[in-house]
Amino acid sequence: MPFSAGPDAGKGGAVISLEKLEPEPYYLIELGDGSGDRLLAQSQLR
Repeated sequence: MPFSAGPDAGKGGAVISLEKLEPEPYYLIELGDGSGDRLLAQSQLR
C-alpha cells in the first residue's frame, strides 16, 4: 500500500491494524523498507 502524503510519501508498506475510526480511520502500517512502523490516516494512503 503506497503512501500519498507525509514524510514517507512514495514508500509502501502493509497494514498491521486499524487503530481508530474518528475523525477518520487510522492504520498502523509496517514500512516495506524495514525502517519501522507509522500511524497514518486513511487520507494519507493511496
